[in-house]
Amino acid sequence: MTDPNADYLAARHRTEREMRAFRDFFFPPATAPEPHVTDTTKIDTYRERLADALADAWGLHVPLCPHTETIPTGALVDAVLAVPRPGDDPTSLATELRATIADLDAHIEQRAQERAAAMTATVEERLESELDDARTELEEVRERAGADRQRQEDLLAELRRQIDSVVRRNDRLTTVLADLVRAAKPAQDRFRRLLHSSR
Repeated sequence: MTDPNADYLAARHRTEREMRAFRDFFFPPATAPEPHVTDTTKIDTYRERLADALADAWGLHVPLCPHTETIPTGALVDAVLAVPRPGDDPTSLATELRATIADLDAHIEQRAQERAAAMTATVEERLESELDDARTELEEVRERAGADRQRQEDLLAELRRQIDSVVRRNDRLTTVLADLVRAAKPAQDRFRRLLHSSR
């Protein structure tokens, strides 16, 4: 005797298969590679496969979002909830899908926060490094400025010493010249007297 629920069970199994593929892609076993939850193309692909299973098995068409032309999560869940089932069949499929999507959203949010924290730490580290470089450069500039200022002060002091030496030498020469003038004055006077008497 043919099982009256055979077609329903086959359709349900296909839907569950696609739903679990959707879930396992994002939440693989511990031994599987890390999921790429930010790969929107693959997210859309798995949603489309689940929507196709709903359409083929149950004739339930999930409408696309008119703005993004992708399958909205809410519409996908609504379609799962609309799957016909016998009176004794629980809504575990829709419940599991809702839980999967909630876990996925939480996982994406956690990864987004982790990436934001990592980016913040990277930016802070780079800024701290740049700040350290700026401090080092400023200290080097200050040292060079201090060395230049010291050289200028040394040059100015040397110039002052040289000027003082020239002034002292000039004073000595002036004194010697005055002494020579005074020493020559008697001879000049005698020469003038001789010149006057010879006339």
